[in-house]
Amino acid sequence: MSHIGCFVDGRRRDLPTVGGKGSITVGRCYGLCKKKGFRFFGVQIGKQCWCGNHYGRYGRRDKRECRYQCRGDKTTYCGGSWRNDVYATGLEEHASGVTLLGCFRDNSKRDLPLVHGAGHRTTKAYCLKYCKSRGYRYFGLQAGSACTCGNKYGSFGRVNAKQCRTRCRGDKRRTCGGSWRNSVYSTGIGSKPVRLPGLKHLGCYLDKSSRDLRKLVLSGSVTVPKCYKACKARKYRFFGVQNGYQCWCGNHYGRYRIRSNLECRVQCRGDKSTYCGGAWRNNVYATGVVVASKAAGVKYVGCFKDNRYRDLPVVYTANYKTTKAYCFRYCRAKGYRYFGLQNGNACTCGNTVGRYGRASSKDCARSTCKGDKRSKCGGPWRNSVFTTGLKPKSFKTPGMSHIGCFVDGRRRDLPTVGGKGSITVGRCYGLCKKKGFRFFGVQIGKQCWCGNHYGRYGRRDKRECRYQCRGDKTTYCGGSWRNDVYATGLEEHASGVTLLGCFRDNSKRDLPLVHGAGHRTTKAYCLKYCKSRGYRYFGLQAGSACTCGNKYGSFGRVNAKQCRTRCRGDKRRTCGGSWRNSVYSTGIGSKPVRLPGLKHLGCYLDKSSRDLRKLVLSGSVTVPKCYKACKARKYRFFGVQNGYQCWCGNHYGRYRIRSNLECRVQCRGDKSTYCGGAWRNNVYATGVVVASKAAGVKYVGCFKDNRYRDLPVVYTANYKTTKAYCFRYCRAKGYRYFGLQNGNACTCGNTVGRYGRASSKDCARSTCKGDKRSKCGGPWRNSVFTTGLKPKSFKTPGMSHIGCFVDGRRRDLPTVGGKGSITVGRCYGLCKKKGFRFFGVQIGKQCWCGNHYGRYGRRDKRECRYQCRGDKTTYCGGSWRNDVYATGLEEHASGVTLLGCFRDNSKRDLPLVHGAGHRTTKAYCLKYCKSRGYRYFGLQAGSACTCGNKYGSFGRVNAKQCRTRCRGDKRRTCGGSWRNSVYSTGIGSKPVRLPGLKHLGCYLDKSSRDLRKLVLSGSVTVPKCYKACKARKYRFFGVQNGYQCWCGNHYGRYRIRSNLECRVQCRGDKSTYCGGAWRNNVYATGVVVASKAAGVKYVGCFKDNRYRDLPVVYTANYKTTKAYCFRYCRAKGYRYFGLQNGNACTCGNTVGRYGRASSKDCARSTCKGDKRSKCGGPWRNSVFTTGLKPKSFKTPGMSHIGCFVDGRRRDLPTVGGKGSITVGRCYGLCKKKGFRFFGVQIGKQCWCGNHYGRYGRRDKRECRYQCRGDKTTYCGGSWRNDVYATGVVVASKAAGVKYVGCFKDNRNRDLPVVYTANYKTTKAYCFRYCRAKGYRYFGLQNGNACTCGNTVGRYGRASSKDCARSTCKGDKRSKCGGPWRNSLHNRTEAQELQDTWNVSHWLLC
Repeated sequence: MSHIGCFVDGRRRDLPTVGGKGSITVGRCYGLCKKKGFRFFGVQIGKQCWCGNHYGRYGRRDKRECRYQCRGDKTTYCGGSWRNDVYATGLEEHASGVTLLGCFRDNSKRDLPLVHGAGHRTTKAYCLKYCKSRGYRYFGLQAGSACTCGNKYGSFGRVNAKQCRTRCRGDKRRTCGGSWRNSVYSTGIGSKPVRLPGLKHLGCYLDKSSRDLRKLVLSGSVTVPKCYKACKARKYRFFGVQNGYQCWCGNHYGRYRIRSNLECRVQCRGDKSTYCGGAWRNNVYATGVVVASKAAGVKYVGCFKDNRYRDLPVVYTANYKTTKAYCFRYCRAKGYRYFGLQNGNACTCGNTVGRYGRASSKDCARSTCKGDKRSKCGGPWRNSVFTTGLKPKSFKTPGMSHIGCFVDGRRRDLPTVGGKGSITVGRCYGLCKKKGFRFFGVQIGKQCWCGNHYGRYGRRDKRECRYQCRGDKTTYCGGSWRNDVYATGLEEHASGVTLLGCFRDNSKRDLPLVHGAGHRTTKAYCLKYCKSRGYRYFGLQAGSACTCGNKYGSFGRVNAKQCRTRCRGDKRRTCGGSWRNSVYSTGIGSKPVRLPGLKHLGCYLDKSSRDLRKLVLSGSVTVPKCYKACKARKYRFFGVQNGYQCWCGNHYGRYRIRSNLECRVQCRGDKSTYCGGAWRNNVYATGVVVASKAAGVKYVGCFKDNRYRDLPVVYTANYKTTKAYCFRYCRAKGYRYFGLQNGNACTCGNTVGRYGRASSKDCARSTCKGDKRSKCGGPWRNSVFTTGLKPKSFKTPGMSHIGCFVDGRRRDLPTVGGKGSITVGRCYGLCKKKGFRFFGVQIGKQCWCGNHYGRYGRRDKRECRYQCRGDKTTYCGGSWRNDVYATGLEEHASGVTLLGCFRDNSKRDLPLVHGAGHRTTKAYCLKYCKSRGYRYFGLQAGSACTCGNKYGSFGRVNAKQCRTRCRGDKRRTCGGSWRNSVYSTGIGSKPVRLPGLKHLGCYLDKSSRDLRKLVLSGSVTVPKCYKACKARKYRFFGVQNGYQCWCGNHYGRYRIRSNLECRVQCRGDKSTYCGGAWRNNVYATGVVVASKAAGVKYVGCFKDNRYRDLPVVYTANYKTTKAYCFRYCRAKGYRYFGLQNGNACTCGNTVGRYGRASSKDCARSTCKGDKRSKCGGPWRNSVFTTGLKPKSFKTPGMSHIGCFVDGRRRDLPTVGGKGSITVGRCYGLCKKKGFRFFGVQIGKQCWCGNHYGRYGRRDKRECRYQCRGDKTTYCGGSWRNDVYATGVVVASKAAGVKYVGCFKDNRNRDLPVVYTANYKTTKAYCFRYCRAKGYRYFGLQNGNACTCGNTVGRYGRASSKDCARSTCKGDKRSKCGGPWRNSLHNRTEAQELQDTWNVSHWLLC
């Protein structure tokens, strides 16, 4: 027996036979139905038994609709109203000889063609019987309700067995396929094996009235073997069976296209287990008969690409006749050497193959031959090529080469007729070579033409020259007006010619003479043309032009690949390219002549006022003749012009340089060289040199320049610019250095390098205008040399140059040292002798002396470059400009120590600031601050002195930030912008021993004083005030406004201020500060007030929030210290005290409700009453014990439960006691009376009871009233019970009660009976409730409900944690399931204890 499920019943019964009625059980119904031989039975409405072999006609329902208790056994279910709880009896029907083949995909075209809707009868046995009776080999079950039959399966593919899991409508325990999925089995029927050699199934093909297979040989009781034997006996290659009873034979098939095998599924009349085509559908097979193609020389060549221009030109669409044998015979009959098969339906023929390249062999296996579906016939635009066995006639043709296919015209391209008629390529070759022609062509299959040039009308594609030769059809002989041109092997030669390379050309022409030779263009022709005109070089360009010249390569060499254009006169050769010359030598060359010093300088423009002044030769001029004539006359340069003039001179280039392409007129005396052009000189150097020589002239280097000039004197010499000329110019002016700039300027000066050195390459960019062979600096670059002049020497120990400074009518350096023939050395001596620290030279002739400078500001060096009258090789200031020097005399500041560079701002690190202006020096500021009694002085921003007794309030900075030059001495640094260079003045306080002294800060004071006691006034110092306050036992003292001393035990009432506000000097010691106006500089004296008591210990740092861990909070403000808070909380009787946020005391009896915090969190707030100590932090208590302890009681079994609300109808109804209550006393009173729970309320009441929690739980903080009998413990609150258990237990005991587990539930209920017990909910109560109703199981749910039933686990088990989430409302110490979770128990013959029943009987009533 097995349970199947709950099913709907109707008036026409699902299980039709009555098994029995009345006191029914599941077991009794099983016996009744099995005895009658039924496979299934069902129990209904608790009292009916029904039997049958099928079920489920009206559908399945949920189990919860079949939960009527059986009349014969209430602990089990027996269906419902019109609901059968169905079981199997275990009897089965068998299907023998059946094999499961798998799960297969199906669709509307049907894998197994016969489909029978069996409905609720659908089982494996039923479908087997149905399909086997119809002669099918296979059957299938689909979608739980259909049988399918057929002789083949798997057309749409196999799928996973999981997709065939739909339950059979005839037996819900079994699976019957799925939606469009067949579970396929064999029926056991099979055909006998027959040996049919060569048989192959080719597919299902469409047929029409003009038959695809022409011969009908059988009709009637046809089978595949019968048809095979009939057609093979008649030598047919193919046969087909049609519509179940016809047999057709033929040698071709497929004329009307292939169809799906699904259309050829009519059963054969002679064998129903196989298919024999369909209506107008042939199931086609091959018989194995083969028609072979055999011929000598037939070979497979390969797979070749084709396109619309055709590799093999003859194409015949053979369609269903297309086979290798047919195409072979077709092409051989036409005399072609090759045949091909293309796209399965075409034969192609030709004499050459492979024009478009080979293809992959896979490409020629894509199309099936239409005449034989078993073979492959090429592919789309792919020829599968074979030889026909025919070969061309052979001829001896030494030197012959094929050139290409060319157009012909009425004026013949090859003008001479070689022959006509039965022409072959070999015969035409012999005829034309015999006549001495270099080329021949065959045309229109029957004409032969000869000539020495070809290509006049242009080249065409090879496919236009594919007429078969009349004398040999296996070769091509041109086309209509198309010559297939060949070379005979005869050549013309060009001797003595050397290829020089491929060179770039443009419209300005590399080789100036250009001749368009057209179709005559060959290397031999161009050589002859250029050589006859006396040129040294010739070139071939663009295949159709000759170029001639005496020089080449002006526009650069290019890769030889760019000179590959075919010569129009000979297409086998290359003749340059587009704007590319293939250059060769003609063999003409000038005789070598020794001309020492000769150098070509370029092509230069000339005008009527000549660039080179002297004409020395005219007529038959050559370069050597002109060189000798000009060198003999000592000229440095010469030029040849317009082919017949010779000019000489020492300068050139006045009218600018031109391109060498403008100087290409041939010399009259030597045509192989160029002699300038019209108004163009080809200029050369003769080698004659004019040297610059002087003692001390040396190259200094290349230097940068700009518009302010490194060398101040600039002379634009233009075409006279040479090194020699600039040397003479600058030396004559008395300068130490000269330079050459930009090729056209001389620069002079006494100093060099102001703007830095430049790369030597920068001074080699500009050619000297006076000598193009030399370099004269560059743009803004001086090529600098010494002139050999040196400055006068003086002894000047300690002298240093400071810079160029502005002067005014009130002189910057006020004393006149001297005037007239002044030098720097003389002025130094005059001013040092008078004891001045600085001197300046001005306007080249004045000397001024002084101890300060710079009043009117500094200027650039370039404004101080007047030459000194006494020494022109040095500078002596400028107009109202002093070139200032130090004499070496110094003023000293003794006993001064540099302390560092420090940050400053508007609040001032050193409070006294003095603007010293141009007097600012270290010595001046020392004197100023020391006279005012300060310990430190600083220099700031180059112009200010700062004084004070402390420094560094705003931090130290890098020394680099204190580099501003002192206005009183530009050689020294005086701090920076908001930066003090701080020094000590040497003043310091005497050390005094003051034990316990500690500076606490600067604090605000008011009329109601922060420190209450004034003890001193007048000449106050910090040590005096310390001693006076310590003697009076005060913990703190403060000095105020420089002359007052105040004492006290608390400080800080009016908040702390910046130390910068406490910087009034003490009247008794000006080197220290004594507060400020209403500002105390506060110190600790070291006197300590300790907190001492037995049991005081540090507990730790604890978190707090607005609900308070320690409930009593007192804001002590500036009185807040550890000692004060200890006394405050102990006086109130609390066990713990805490310090919080620096200003509050907290008290309580318990601690740590919100957890511990880091000790760092309790060190964040300084005690307001003692700034040296820490008093907790924000929402952080630093907690200590007060030393008080609670009273002790013996309380065995007592446990604390929590804080609960109380009401007028008391939660714990019995009064235990009132007055001086403690937790221990209340425990004793209630336990004595036998109560399970007790509660203390409002500090003075004791209540007892066996249940609690009616009004809900509250937070612990609402139960913190101190007990009247023991203030160190809490006793509830107002209408709040602090509830405890006494340890008294009421147990539930029954035989056979066991815990089953935790189970899921939902609104459809796992246990159908639900009773909401609320605060009565306990395990004992629910046990009694469900037992009284006769159920096997009881459960506890959500803390407030009992559930009962006979079966469990319908919705599955849950985690035990899920049943420990809800506390029992009747006993808060126990767990009663969870939300939608049943904590489940069962019983077997359970007996309840009488004492438990008596205790709880009133609840059941």
